[in-house]
Amino acid sequence: MRIGESHGSNVINLLLISNGETNHYCWIKNISRLISSQVNKNGHEREYCLRCMNSFASKASLKDHLAICSDHDAVRMEMPVDKDGNPWKISFIHFFKKMRVPFMVYANFECFTESISTCPPDDRRSYTNQYQKYKPSGFCYLIKCFDDNIFTPKLVKYTAESSDDVSQRFVELLETDLKKIYERFLNVNKKMVITAEDLNAYENATHCHICEGVLGKERVRDHFHLTGRFRGAAHEMD
Repeated sequence: MRIGESHGSNVINLLLISNGETNHYCWIKNISRLISSQVNKNGHEREYCLRCMNSFASKASLKDHLAICSDHDAVRMEMPVDKDGNPWKISFIHFFKKMRVPFMVYANFECFTESISTCPPDDRRSYTNQYQKYKPSGFCYLIKCFDDNIFTPKLVKYTAESSDDVSQRFVELLETDLKKIYERFLNVNKKMVITAEDLNAYENATHCHICEGVLGKERVRDHFHLTGRFRGAAHEMD
């Protein structure tokens, strides 16, 4: 709670202490001494903006911040510009990340919790009290193809014995299955199957179905190699 104009000479900061039944206000003479230990581990003194509670290492940094914070919205958007002062244009170039992957693996582990011994935490600072750890007891994973006619989904379940290295067993089994899939489909390149409807869509396409850029005369028919299915018109790649 603040009484007076923000950052003026007559500002009074109050801390409300309440136990649910009674309330008590305390005068905060030094805001840095109160909360600096929550901001940095060494507890060094910081300068605070009483409007947004951001902290700064020096009064000069705080002064620069106040020029923005006091008279403007809480958030200021500043876009990067080039050497001529024009806003940068950001474009997406990793178009392969938009393409549908043929296989996915969904995995899940089951674990027991075991108690662990730790040193007493330091109550003067924030901390995470670690009192137990997770020990894997089993797992399952599902290998799924986007088209079940190409590859039947495979579900693998594993329950560990007491001496098993569950994580290592997971890696070994999954690696074996993925190698088999890789060897089976590595050189598959089915001939394109294109219908009259697909051909019409290709001839009338104005944009690449991958990058969404404008198509010119240099275009190709893109298809999925595992099925031969036509996917759309695309730019010709070198």
